Amino acid sequence: MDKKKKYSSEYQHPEYMQCSVTCSETVRDDAGKPLHTIYKITTETTYQEYSSTNFSVLRRYSDFVWLRDHLERQMEQKGKRLTIAELPGDTFMSWLGPGRFDEEFIKERTKGLGIFITSVVNHPWARFEEGLHKFLEKQDFTCSD
Repeated sequence: MDKKKKYSSEYQHPEYMQCSVTCSETVRDDAGKPLHTIYKITTETTYQEYSSTNFSVLRRYSDFVWLRDHLERQMEQKGKRLTIAELPGDTFMSWLGPGRFDEEFIKERTKGLGIFITSVVNHPWARFEEGLHKFLEKQDFTCSD
């Protein structure tokens, strides 16, 4: 029996997801003392699991830490191994005084967060995890379990 594959002549757009991270601002108290840095994550995707094709949220570094920990727990429960890029760490100078608000430190951390989030959205299982969807899409989502 001769089985022939049927091909559609219609162009099918490939599925993709792309995220970028930029430094949005350093939040300061009333006296002007820096408190924390906010990062903007901009996402463009064709995945049907998301409610839109383009969206942005603002997140703190601690939110990225939550995402990594959350994904590790979820993948562990499913018996999957989470192989993603490491989060950018702190430096000796970032622990002292204003070091983590230094322009060069923020630039390097922003770059590292971009590498991290790209590895997450390209992971074959993590990219479909509901916590990731909320992290990327919903500004009012609280990053805690």
